[in-house]
Amino acid sequence: MKNFIFIGGSYGIGYSSITQLMSKKDQSDINVHVYSRSSDNLKDLKGNVVHTPFDISKDEFDTTHLPETVDGFVYLPGSIKLKPFHTLKPEDFMEDYNINFLKMVSILKKLIPALKKSPHLPCVVLFSSVVIQKGMPFHSLVGASKGAIEGFVKNMAVEYAPKIRFNCIAPSLTNTPLAKSITSNPKMLETSISKHPLKRIGEPEDIGKLVSYLLLEDSFMTGQIFHPDGGMSV
Repeated sequence: MKNFIFIGGSYGIGYSSITQLMSKKDQSDINVHVYSRSSDNLKDLKGNVVHTPFDISKDEFDTTHLPETVDGFVYLPGSIKLKPFHTLKPEDFMEDYNINFLKMVSILKKLIPALKKSPHLPCVVLFSSVVIQKGMPFHSLVGASKGAIEGFVKNMAVEYAPKIRFNCIAPSLTNTPLAKSITSNPKMLETSISKHPLKRIGEPEDIGKLVSYLLLEDSFMTGQIFHPDGGMSV
């Protein structure tokens, strides 16, 4: 039996990732614990999916009802605030850094003991952005907080080897509710599509397949930054 913890997962990349996990033939051997504000989409999933209401901005992460061993941890909360640097205050950077990085760290610290007990080779999957590889205007907030994620993953992969794997996924614009401010603007969407060599933006399924693979396979990969970005970072 493998136990996976998702912070976020009721829509977008998280939901697609869980769908991929639950589509496996041996899904009866998979337990997914989802901590998110809503659970509407999760009700449609078959398999052992347990939802706990959770708001990353105000709730404390409670490990009371979690299994003794954890085989994977996926942290999905993030933000996309595109503003010129001169309009930003230090408080804006702290707010972004808090949700993208510090909240993740506080939860991960509570899960490390259970990850260490896994009889498998557990994997922590975190998310960065293509803007770390390819700079863009108005992305200083995203670049600062997601850059911290990539540095964290590389160092944690070494510190916790060979017991726990740490990997990072750095997608480009993906068609999720979080990106609605961009995808719902025809001009902004067209501009983004034109920057992708594959001439489309990402879909949640593109990323979900990678998350599922990293969680289920006791692979030889750790400390890696994966770029499912339609060739944008080339």
